[in-house]
Amino acid sequence: QQRRQQHRWHGELRMMTSSPEILDVADSSCGRVNGTYSEFRMPRPDDVPAYRMIDKNGEFQGMYLFRSAGKWLFSCEFDPASRKSYVKAADKAQCPTKVVNWKLKSRETKHQGNDRIKVQFLEIGALSVKARFEANAAWQSRFEPTRWRCTAKGCPGQCGIKAARHWGLWSQVALLQHLNYFHRGSPQYFALHRDLWDEDDFSAEAEIIQTEEELFEQFGASMLQHGYDQHKLEGHKKRLRWIVAKLGVALNKQLACNAGVLHEIEDWPEDQSTKGHYSVSFRWFQKWVENCAVEVAARSAAIAGFEQPHTPNLPPAKKQRQTDRAVAALGACFEDGPFGVGQQGSTTGETAASIATPLRKATDGHCSKGYRESPPPTMDTTVQKRQTAVILQHSDPFLAVAQLLGQQERVPKPQKEWYVNVSAARSGTGGRSSGNGQH
Repeated sequence: QQRRQQHRWHGELRMMTSSPEILDVADSSCGRVNGTYSEFRMPRPDDVPAYRMIDKNGEFQGMYLFRSAGKWLFSCEFDPASRKSYVKAADKAQCPTKVVNWKLKSRETKHQGNDRIKVQFLEIGALSVKARFEANAAWQSRFEPTRWRCTAKGCPGQCGIKAARHWGLWSQVALLQHLNYFHRGSPQYFALHRDLWDEDDFSAEAEIIQTEEELFEQFGASMLQHGYDQHKLEGHKKRLRWIVAKLGVALNKQLACNAGVLHEIEDWPEDQSTKGHYSVSFRWFQKWVENCAVEVAARSAAIAGFEQPHTPNLPPAKKQRQTDRAVAALGACFEDGPFGVGQQGSTTGETAASIATPLRKATDGHCSKGYRESPPPTMDTTVQKRQTAVILQHSDPFLAVAQLLGQQERVPKPQKEWYVNVSAARSGTGGRSSGNGQH
């Protein structure tokens, strides 16, 4: 056991174990920190474990033990960058059981005093059956607490997803999607919906054409990602196929925007005899389309230059960075001057201008004077959102930009010819000048 602990607490030599470490904390003057703690985060080479209090019923409590700035501390929020604590180690130690002195801040005097707290290792077998099961489940699932927790009444009783309540989702968008799927009438849902919902993005998302198999694949992946049962999901897919076959149309996202479709399904004898199974399956499909629109709105906000909240569990968005490069390339392409005087306004050009708005300041020094004097005309916001969504959802954003340019036949002209058009406009001759203008 000593050898195992020695390897456990020396950086890269730490061993991966199949069960979490358990700590027993007692005799503290702050009664809130006394209890049993279970390790909840898989150890990494450059980090040390963190612990969370767990009761005998297997419920994780809001008290954490982790190291910040080299010192161990007890806090009601898990934030390694924070130094707020109930009890804090006075000396730096690699292991919490090796801490010699603990400091406790008194409410009355506001001064720190010594705390006779005892922290020692405990065998996992000493926990109750429920506590041992939940501790192992959190350890194997590598749960980490985030600030995007579901506080809706009935969670996790209605959805059955304990992690959403006790640990939190990986992003704010994921939290709204969870609420939309399982707790649509909660106050938390309406609060997030007001902040993240965009009706134009919803309309643009519904107009994107995809094959039926692509829609079913994406629908199933989203449901499973949010913890939905695989067997029930297959039943929804089967009923959705039957619905579109009876309607005589192919499955598409625009069906979710048509309120009359749901009312028609509810009047079918098949739906009434099965106690609303078919209409329920269609409602799940509607919720998924709404969640897709929420994702597009978040990406559009990021491209437009709005800061997205930091989420500890959010993985690096490699495709998002690739999309940013595509948008930058598209904006730079049109900054060089695809719009000639006398040419009709280009829908793709206008979309590029709307997408690359935050990029224009950075590239303003490279813009031609003619472009700054002749800004592109405005266009309908829904068209902008729809074409932006096409670029965002494409696996290769550069290819999507090229396809849009090809569809509109707005391939940029050479720089010399563009300068000739601007010169002709300034001289008042109009049309395409035959002069030999030069830079």
